[in-house]
Order: sequence, then structure tokens, then C-alpha cells
Amino acid sequence: MAAQTLIAMFKPTIAGMIGSVGKSMELLVYPNRQNGKPLLDAKKSGAFRYTIYEHVFDWRLPLSSLLPPRVDPKTNEEFPGNYEFNPFTGGKLNAAN
Repeated sequence: MAAQTLIAMFKPTIAGMIGSVGKSMELLVYPNRQNGKPLLDAKKSGAFRYTIYEHVFDWRLPLSSLLPPRVDPKTNEEFPGNYEFNPFTGGKLNAAN
């Protein structure tokens, strides 16, 4: 019930910010716990599939946008947080400080 109230409050705000696109957006909320344990951890390796209105969406985890960037210690190049190796040199990446 709290999620429905929150969505009802956000929809007009989103519509006001981005116009007609915001009016037609659907916000989806799903429970992330089963038997008291999380179903997904967006920061850990894995994958999940979400089906809605006969459309299937597949995601690989972890979601790089939630992780700190990774850095090549030799080149100081920065990469998304879900990269383990520099895709250009093959060098192992470290967590950014």
C-alpha cells in the first residue's frame, strides 16, 4: 500500500518534469524478499529475467551503475564497476580509491 501511495505522488511530478512521456510511464514495484531473504542483489554476480505485458527483459548482474568504478593501475583508465579487465589491454582492474 505504501508503494502505491508513493507512485501516486511521483507520477504527476514526473509528468510535470518530462511532459507527455512522463504521463505514459508505468512505475513497477515488486517484492524483493522471499522467505525473508532477498531475491536479487544488484551488486552481486548473476542475472534475472522480468516479463511484463508479454515483453521479456533480461539483465546481467551486477548493475554497473551501482558499483564504484574500476581502474587500470597501469594506464589509470576508468571503467564501469562490473568490468574485471581492461577490454583494450587485458590488464586486471582494481577498485577505484
